[in-house]
Amino acid sequence: MQLLQSHGRAIMRAILEGFAGVAPRSSMPNLIEMLGTLLLNRSGDVEAINNAGTWMAEILFAVSMLSCMWIRNSHLFLWLGRLCAE
Repeated sequence: MQLLQSHGRAIMRAILEGFAGVAPRSSMPNLIEMLGTLLLNRSGDVEAINNAGTWMAEILFAVSMLSCMWIRNSHLFLWLGRLCAE
């Protein structure tokens, strides 16, 4: 429980950035399992579950997450831009 209170938000951020393309595709099953573990808190602590949902929303809608996705996929955006210009 102490681990989630201290590092839960950072763990959630790492998981979501992994889904955004920072981690290789081969790690997706592991990321899914970790996300499920965070969201399905078996200790029955409702506050921890609410925190996980709050962290997820804050991280997903943060500007830094958008820039993370943009930087990771910038080659795709450049390719699409060149394709549309032709």
